[in-house]
Amino acid sequence: MNIVIDVNYLISGIYTNFQEDRVVIKFLRQNKGYSARRLVKEFSLKCWKIGGLDKLLKKIDDTGLTARLPSAVGQSDDEMMITG
Repeated sequence: MNIVIDVNYLISGIYTNFQEDRVVIKFLRQNKGYSARRLVKEFSLKCWKIGGLDKLLKKIDDTGLTARLPSAVGQSDDEMMITG
């Protein structure tokens, strides 16, 4: 029996789920004061990394946003150095 797995489907599913998770993370951070460690402990099945959550929580604290900033989308590292 051969099993075929569509990697693009898996990646898009993971990405979509994380986009939805960002809403929950933002709510818990702003309203309950959850830290990265507490999020990892509460949602242990999600396989989140503390470092990644720390970056996301810092962004939430600084800007109140969870999405990427429009100015950073589609720019190469060289363009980022020149403009920012």
